[in-house]
Amino acid sequence: MQNFKYFTEAKMARQHFQLIADVIAGLEISTTIKKSIAEKFADAFEDTNPMFKRDLFIKATKKKAE
Repeated sequence: MQNFKYFTEAKMARQHFQLIADVIAGLEISTTIKKSIAEKFADAFEDTNPMFKRDLFIKATKKKAE
């Protein structure tokens, strides 16, 4: 079994952020709640990745999943 430190050092890539944005976009909940969820995720992502683009992530959470 791998050390827990390995998991905490793993970096999220654009594809991971996109997957989470797609899931949020596909939620069948009110726009207000969806926005709040997206903002909370964006706050956390900004702390983990200096290349994270908050505006693009928030925009991606507004699209309907197909």
